[in-house]
Amino acid sequence: MNPILEYKLRRLGRHGKPSKDFVARLGTRFSEQKAINYSFYTARLTTAFGLVLIILGIGTSTYAYASDEVTPDHPLYGIRQVVEQAEETVAITPAWKERVVKKHLERKQKEIVNILEKNPELKERPEGATLQKVESILKKGIEEKQDPEEIRKEALREVRSAERENKDEEHSKAQTRLRKIERRLENMKKVRKED
Repeated sequence: MNPILEYKLRRLGRHGKPSKDFVARLGTRFSEQKAINYSFYTARLTTAFGLVLIILGIGTSTYAYASDEVTPDHPLYGIRQVVEQAEETVAITPAWKERVVKKHLERKQKEIVNILEKNPELKERPEGATLQKVESILKKGIEEKQDPEEIRKEALREVRSAERENKDEEHSKAQTRLRKIERRLENMKKVRKED
């Protein structure tokens, strides 16, 4: 290399060292940028995780609400009840609310039919007989287009009378199912008629 050029570059190199103040400010700025990048990454990760949870929650709720396999002994039955109660709450007009309650009564009837089909031995037990009576009450009321509130009350009376009669027996799965059905029927929103 050219000796004059080499001399000038060395001379510039001695004068080109940054001050300690500049190096400290630059280090602080880099660490701030790193913190900003970290918080941005954390926010993106949290958002992605939240979206995955929401999608899974919506998917699970949709399955629990729409599937005929979700009966009182299914683990997702509680989610189904919550979604049904939310649907009843959203129904603001009396006609809309009546349609929703009627639809839910039809679902309860189908649930009972599914329970009895899955467990044929249940029909010989007292709880099975109660389930059959409740199912026939729901079916008859729906077919005859009775007031949903009256159908609900009649089904509740039948479940409660069966519980009083069978109080001495041990608690079985069927009794638990009856209690879940009873709670759901109790929690159905009452249809208010406009005067």
